[in-house]
Amino acid sequence: MHSLYQVAAVLVHRVRGGDASVLAELFQRRAAHWPHHMMHIEGGTIGLFNDFTHDLAPEVAFALIPTAAGVALAQPDAELLECALSLLVDLAQASDTTELPGGLDRLWVALERHATGQTSRQDLRRWYRR
Repeated sequence: MHSLYQVAAVLVHRVRGGDASVLAELFQRRAAHWPHHMMHIEGGTIGLFNDFTHDLAPEVAFALIPTAAGVALAQPDAELLECALSLLVDLAQASDTTELPGGLDRLWVALERHATGQTSRQDLRRWYRR
């Protein structure tokens, strides 16, 4: 069995390099392996995508945000939606700016409707001060 962070390691490398085209596939592979946004381990918790959002270049994180919003909008299941929103929050924080990317701005209303009641939705709203 692979560890959580070994799943789709090649895709992680590509996403960290700014290749947004594989972000949805990375999400699907990780979520299929562990369909929860957090994992409780001895001594704390880890997020589903902490390995690649940690120390991600802010400009790469910023550029990935609209794609991550699209991934979130595609999730029909509440737990997978929470995973996708958690990824979106992680990317927003890694971008090191509260500036709303244009692609996210265009999807904001749809995302708000789709994510009603989700914990990470509130985190995203706080980050962007909306």
